[in-house]
Parts: sequence; structure tokens; C-alpha cells
Amino acid sequence: MLPYIGMVPTYPLFFVLGFLVGASIAMRLAVRSGFPRQTFRGGIILAALAMLAGGKLHSLAERGQLFWPAWWELFAGYHYPGGLLLLLITLVLAAHWHRWRFTAVSDCFVPALAFAAGTIRIGCFLAGCCFGNPSTLPWAVSFPASSRAWTAYAQENLVHGDWTDPLHPLQLYFALMCVTVGIITLRTFKNKAWDGQVLCVYLIAHGFGKFALEFMRHEQDVSLRVSSLAFGLTGLVLFAVLQRWSVAEDNSLPRPTECSRPALRKPQ
Repeated sequence: MLPYIGMVPTYPLFFVLGFLVGASIAMRLAVRSGFPRQTFRGGIILAALAMLAGGKLHSLAERGQLFWPAWWELFAGYHYPGGLLLLLITLVLAAHWHRWRFTAVSDCFVPALAFAAGTIRIGCFLAGCCFGNPSTLPWAVSFPASSRAWTAYAQENLVHGDWTDPLHPLQLYFALMCVTVGIITLRTFKNKAWDGQVLCVYLIAHGFGKFALEFMRHEQDVSLRVSSLAFGLTGLVLFAVLQRWSVAEDNSLPRPTECSRPALRKPQ
């Protein structure tokens, strides 16, 4: 654990770093897609605020109370499913406002979201939150007495002095999964056949990946499993629908015929 770097709390620091990583990737993909740089920059800030607000509302709804002191709410207590849901809703509204395709906009955001989440998960590991179950694997880690993991496992008599039993480094599993999804979505973006394909791949890969990893979490939260599974299934359904629409749209376009081709002029 490294909860502080000097006087700076590690988790908020990696939160900011994750935003910078995600913003740079989203902007690069947006420019490549032809979106205006200045307008999209404001969209990135709006999307980040929506993600934070959704994650906070999800956490508050589950806890039913504020952290104390209340200012600590700024540094902890965010749930990814609520953040992603409000982010997608915000992108739908913003795309409608600017008369952009939501599917094209979301394709620029989701690879950035994956890398941003992977960065933040490293902050989770250093801060000692989102810890896993006991493990005998060689890369299992023990957390010290100052950590949330030690406090939780002390109530179950699974600590030895000032250290917990070896635990799954679940935060690093999440980070690796997010980076992998980010790489997959970037490659999909480069070769996509239709708008929305990157969004679908993200929902499927991240949703089912997170669903599998949630079983290793110490805090057995059924809502996190259900929401992750729901996102994965939504991605599958959306993939089938958008792919069918793409094929139908291609088939509706006029095909060149011999009669419609311009005649070649003979050289004088």
C-alpha cells in the first residue's frame, strides 16, 4: 500500500491521472472521426462529471448514508455501474443536442473509459480498497493493519498480527482486464464496420469480465454482479440490432449499374 505520496492522497491522484489518460485518448479518437475539437473537449468534461455523479449516486443508494466527515465523499465511494449508466445517458442527450450520432460518439469514449478505469484501479490497489478473497497463489498480497482489508478480515479472524492473510490482488486483476479491453476496443475502432461496434465490444468484454472478477471480491455485492452481467447482455443484444441495421442500411443504398456509369470521353 501507498495511501499517500508525500502529502497527496494516492487514490484521488490516480483519479485525476485516469481522467487525463482517458481525455487524451477520447480527443484523439474524436479528431480522427471528424468531430470538432473545441466542442468535443467540452463533451469530455461533461462526460467525466456525469461518470462521477452516477458513480456517487449508485454508492449513496447502496450505503444509504454519507461518509463522515462528509468531505471524504469527494475522495471515495464511487460505483462503476452507476457511473457508466449516467455517462451513456449523458452521451445520448449530448449527441442529440449537437445532432451527432450517439453510436459514433460513444465509440470515441469507451476505449478512453477502459484505460481511465485501469489507471484508477491502480490507485485502488495503492489505497487498499476493493480487495479480494484469501488466496494461496504466489502473487497473492497481504495488507497492513492500516488498511480496510485488515479491518474487514480482523472481524473474521483472518489476520496475523499486523498483516492480513494473502489475498487476491483484485484491484490489479481489474486494472489488467480494463487495459486488455482498452486494447481490444482500440483495435475494433481502427477496423470497425459500423458505428456503435466499439461500444458493443466494450459492453460485452468489460461487462462479462467484471462479472467474473466480482466473485473474487471480499464484499459480496450482488448488485455489482447483476449490473455487470446486465451490461454484457445489453452489449450482445445491441450488437445484433446495430449490425442488422447496418446491413439494412447498406442494402438500401443505390448500387451502380451499367446505365448509371458516366461514359468515357474519347480523346480528341
